Amino acid sequence: MLWYFVICYKKPAIYVKVKLPKRENILQASEFKSRGNISYADCFVIDLAKVYKGIIVTGDKEFENFVKKGEIMWLD
Repeated sequence: MLWYFVICYKKPAIYVKVKLPKRENILQASEFKSRGNISYADCFVIDLAKVYKGIIVTGDKEFENFVKKGEIMWLD
């Protein structure tokens, strides 16, 4: 079973929500996967960031072709 883990910041705490992906999340992740060389799990990360208007923090260069600047923070 696939789970989403969403890290949320709400003053004064940071907490984790566990969500099951909906049909539209699965279809969107599948669309990303069909476009190129990226893992299926990373496709869910992209969709999750878009749904929650979040920023992806990663050093994984697979994301370069799928995410706009400003939607990603690169680790060195």
